[in-house]
Amino acid sequence: MQAGFLVSHEGFELAAGYAWAGGQARVGHADTDVEINGAVADSYLGVPAGQAFTVDDTQHRRHRAVLTGGVHLSRRRRSRR
Repeated sequence: MQAGFLVSHEGFELAAGYAWAGGQARVGHADTDVEINGAVADSYLGVPAGQAFTVDDTQHRRHRAVLTGGVHLSRRRRSRR
């Protein structure tokens, strides 16, 4: 007998960014639905399902220092019953 998983997913990701000589910035939004064997999943392969908003920034400074920062907000889907 062979065991397996039926994974179904749909959604989108939108992102925009800008890079310059001293760094880069990016904002994004993703909205995904994932089901494993017909049940709603919170995540798949380490990526959270539902809605996610991201903002990140990287600044290159003198003496090879790199400053980075980011925010990731997510909202899980409610289980279908």
